[in-house]
Amino acid sequence: MFFKPLPLTALSLLFFAVPGIPQSGGIDLGAIDRAASPCNDFYQYSCGMWVRNNPIPSDQATWGRFAELAERNRNTLRAILEKAADEKAARTPVEQKIGDYYASCMDEKSVDAKGIAPVQA
Repeated sequence: MFFKPLPLTALSLLFFAVPGIPQSGGIDLGAIDRAASPCNDFYQYSCGMWVRNNPIPSDQATWGRFAELAERNRNTLRAILEKAADEKAARTPVEQKIGDYYASCMDEKSVDAKGIAPVQA
């Protein structure tokens, strides 16, 4: 019997796990479209439910597992930085440096008030 190679997307969906979705040995069982025949359309079978449950966001040209992972990482990093920037919380010296640096970059009022003065010769 001759087997065709799986598309890269189908392979990535089989091996990358997402928290909160039932897993079996690294395979996302929630992504499987059991109504599709794996012999006729393996991509639809292996990814159909994920594609159906994760439409392309209006601000994106494409959407996939890696884009979803990148978005989750950005949100996690932002939460860490905002927590470090909170002056009311107990912070270690490293967290204080990181938080103060982040807060200075996010201080839009001060940045707008200075205009282009910081970059002029």
